[in-house]
This record gives sequence, structure tokens and C-alpha cells, in this order.
Amino acid sequence: MLTQAELAMACSVKTYEISGIENGTAYYDPNLINMIEKYTGIHIERGREKDHGKKKRKKRKKENEVW
Repeated sequence: MLTQAELAMACSVKTYEISGIENGTAYYDPNLINMIEKYTGIHIERGREKDHGKKKRKKRKKENEVW
């Protein structure tokens, strides 16, 4: 098991930054999230859609085709 202090030391940040991320009170810092992922080997879900915000296209019905 890894403590907040050990993780903070490995990522070269302060302990309160790690605890802020765990509590959900810290501002989003993608560089820090990437460092944590790299050190722990765990993927952190960032809440993005897989299509990265692209609108889905509807299929167009052909004139001769019956649905």
C-alpha cells in the first residue's frame, strides 16, 4: 500500500496536492494526473467521452430504401 506522502515524494509535489485530488477539492492538473498514473501504473478515468465531444452522425435514409 502506498501512502500519500510516498506518492507525493515520488511525483515531486506536496502532500496536500495528493490529498486534494483524493478529496475532489484540487484544481485539475493533467500533468500531476499523468505523473500519478505513471508511478502507480493505474489508469485514471477523466470523465471524457471516447469520441472526445464529436457529434454522432445520423444515418441518412436513401430514397428507395424502406425502413
